[in-house]
Amino acid sequence: MIGYSDTMKLSKRNDTGAYVIWIDGKRHSLKKFCGRTITDGKEAKRIFTAIRQEWLAGKLSYIKGETYVTIEQFKDEYLAWAIEVQNKHTYAGNRKALDKLVEYGGKSMRLDRIGQKVIDTMTTDLLKKSRKPNTINCYIRHAKTVMNKAVEWEYLRTNPLKGVKQIPGGNTEPGFLDAAQAKDYIKKIKDIHVKRMAVAYIFSGLRRTELLALEYPRDIDSERGLIRVERKKKRHLVVEWMPMHPMFKAVLNSMDLDEGKRIFRRWRHPDTITHKVKDSLRAAGYGHLKLHSLRHTTGALLAMEGYGAKTIAEVLGHAQTHTADIYTHVTKDHVTQALQAVNLGPIDLGNSSGIRPVDPENEE
Repeated sequence: MIGYSDTMKLSKRNDTGAYVIWIDGKRHSLKKFCGRTITDGKEAKRIFTAIRQEWLAGKLSYIKGETYVTIEQFKDEYLAWAIEVQNKHTYAGNRKALDKLVEYGGKSMRLDRIGQKVIDTMTTDLLKKSRKPNTINCYIRHAKTVMNKAVEWEYLRTNPLKGVKQIPGGNTEPGFLDAAQAKDYIKKIKDIHVKRMAVAYIFSGLRRTELLALEYPRDIDSERGLIRVERKKKRHLVVEWMPMHPMFKAVLNSMDLDEGKRIFRRWRHPDTITHKVKDSLRAAGYGHLKLHSLRHTTGALLAMEGYGAKTIAEVLGHAQTHTADIYTHVTKDHVTQALQAVNLGPIDLGNSSGIRPVDPENEE
């Protein structure tokens, strides 16, 4: 161990070869102070000397909860990590949020300076540009998530966006079709290829990327009634065999499948499918919904049948059970209708309150 005082020392990790600083018995990575891993001994000593001078003068930034890492530096490092471990949808959302933080905070803004003011500036500008509250709230949610990683990487002590709240006016509940609407929608789809896609979505709950990646016969086990799905969870690619609904199997039986090729390859670009389904929803009278609403429909229909968040999360492939809690809230109308179906006929409760007993079937 190389040291210049009893309470501040420089050492090298045996496992990674990276240099670290020990301050009052606590280990700190040099990456916290200069934004990158240091493995060269001479460079480590030079940086250590500069940090020691600040420390002796009581100006050590990290000890005061500050960092030298800028949002632009963090963005580049985060995206290089995220593209290897996150699914496309999550990565895209986090990338857009980081782009907004750089745009409204400035490339040179330090991570510890990102806070409510940057979010307020972004929100005000985007509202002037007629961006929907849902879109802005999506940026806020993803921004808070990526800043958690800055804490995990020890660039920050706490998430500076932890207390930032989403703006009002956004619809946090997902759009979906109930059973009657789903039947009506499917019946009204004229293009048979779009109809097959829609049915496959509703009766599998798969994401767009997951459904389009299915290959025959690799991902289909007809004998056992299973579908092979590849999902990225944390840092690993996980292969899961999901039960196949009879209606999904009917979709496969209605198609000409070629070995070694994708099952749903009618349209080359995924966005084309999104637009096709959106057009079919609009034509059927459900223009407020979109492709992803069909996945929400799967979750909502399961909730209406009484299945809990844990089961719904397993079907939809959520990494965390609480993500599926939304489907226990989107079925309020269904619960209300069920409660109103309880009917014991007229009940005399007395009339001292001035309210007469009511027979629901003979109410004037």
